[in-house]
Amino acid sequence: MVQTRRDFLKTLGIASLGMAVASCRVGAADRLPRDFKTPNRTPGDLAADESYWAGIRDLYELSDEFINIESGYYSPAVQSTIEAQIKQLRRVNKEASRYMRGVRVDEFKAAKAKLAALAGCSPDEITITRNSTEALNTIILGLKLEAGEELIYSDLEYPSMVQAIEMRAKRYGTPIRQFDIPNVPSTKEEVIEACRKAIGPKTKVMLISHMVFLNGLVPPIREICDLCHERGVEVIVDGAHAFAHVDWKVPDLHCDYYGTSLHKWLGSPLGTGMLYIKKEKIPRVWPLYAEMEKGDDSIEKFERTGTRPPHSYIGMEEAIRVHEAIGGKNKEARLRYLKNSWVSRVKELPRVKILSPITDDMSCAICSFSIEGMDPKDLADALMNRYGVFVAGLKSEYGVRVCPNLYTKPEHLDRLVMAIRELAV
Repeated sequence: MVQTRRDFLKTLGIASLGMAVASCRVGAADRLPRDFKTPNRTPGDLAADESYWAGIRDLYELSDEFINIESGYYSPAVQSTIEAQIKQLRRVNKEASRYMRGVRVDEFKAAKAKLAALAGCSPDEITITRNSTEALNTIILGLKLEAGEELIYSDLEYPSMVQAIEMRAKRYGTPIRQFDIPNVPSTKEEVIEACRKAIGPKTKVMLISHMVFLNGLVPPIREICDLCHERGVEVIVDGAHAFAHVDWKVPDLHCDYYGTSLHKWLGSPLGTGMLYIKKEKIPRVWPLYAEMEKGDDSIEKFERTGTRPPHSYIGMEEAIRVHEAIGGKNKEARLRYLKNSWVSRVKELPRVKILSPITDDMSCAICSFSIEGMDPKDLADALMNRYGVFVAGLKSEYGVRVCPNLYTKPEHLDRLVMAIRELAV
């Protein structure tokens, strides 16, 4: 008889992701109660409480065909978020044009207000986009620069953002320049110094990631923004991996422009992102789509993007509710705890190289590693095909990226550690 993947994983003891709900857990297996309150404990203490996090894990419906430790591309939403999205989809389909011409506008504004509150800024400074690529393309391609004013970007930026910069140079003749920052710095000062040296006499804009997609490095964005502003340089921050991952508010960063995806670490439905522009900077950016009715200083000029699915941002509201119920600091501490729990057991193994910073001030959940003599794609394939562990294989110098999330079980990381030990022999 042919053995299915499910049968194979049963032999590994990982087939079922379900667990009996203990009395101290949150309750229903697919819904966070409206009156749910996170225990009043320190984030560090709560991070190690497996009973509490087992209850949070019950909010998700996950495949039992494999172990997913790749939240970097897309993180599953909790079931109540999916239910809110589906319920809204049915409602919109039922009410049709009457809804789209009327109620939709008010509900969009309400959803935007909740997102702004989570980000710690005014609704007049943000809008909901489809993802960080749309948000950042709006800024990169729409920013009003004079001839000769230079845009610089680090060598660790996401390829889609680099392409947007290259298109701007090709289309408008904007001078662009890439600069290097250490991907595994020993101190934050190394990153700040690299940014300081990169600024030239014609530099007017810098693009830098809040959390590097390749290995999870968290640069000191506030210090970099302050440095840039002292030299008359504006800062665009790519926050695709940082929003709802590490605990912060937009004003903390002192940045001018910020773009992020909400389908990653917030667990919002696919098709939701956020664009932030500091209020006084809005007139400096052209919208990506034509808008002639809104004022040049209005964030609403970025909202004429054609008909969009309203069920996505209604699902986003539920994702925000769950995130806030758990608590941003608690979530960050748990994610870092999960990263440390596997890295600490493999970092000294022969042939294993950790390719990410692992200090608390420069990292959280994301960590990359390599095994000497193994191509990253082959390593990722081996982890999936032999051990049922799904991760992302990156280009050779960045190895394999591991991204646990709140639904990750300790035994999932035990499986990863066992696999690394066996493959590194």
